[in-house]
Amino acid sequence: MSSVRRQPGLRTRLRMAGVAATANIRKELDRFGDVVLADMKALAPRDDPKTFGYAGDWLRKLVSGDGLAVKIGIIGKRASRKAWYLRLHEFGTVKMAARPFMHPAFERNKVLVRERIMPAIRAAMRVAGIR
Repeated sequence: MSSVRRQPGLRTRLRMAGVAATANIRKELDRFGDVVLADMKALAPRDDPKTFGYAGDWLRKLVSGDGLAVKIGIIGKRASRKAWYLRLHEFGTVKMAARPFMHPAFERNKVLVRERIMPAIRAAMRVAGIR
């Protein structure tokens, strides 16, 4: 799965920085989540409505309680049970080539992390006096 390179302990240090210092990070992460989710829904397979329906209906964005993490994809038990076939589209099978839509959506928008979220993190660390 895709991920942005993590710095160990960064989230813990940002939590300690306080809500005021991390408000901009929360806003940018929420915006990033919306953009990636919209791309995923646009790229999601459009199956026959009589079988599974539109895959984009099962995609969600979940922001953590502290606002410093965002999960985007098939979230929750019900969605996992109902949208099991999306794994087949994303990764393929022996008889079907992969038709990914989640990974490309993240990759397309990874530049947003560098351009928007990283400066917000640096600014919050500066305000909180974290190195």
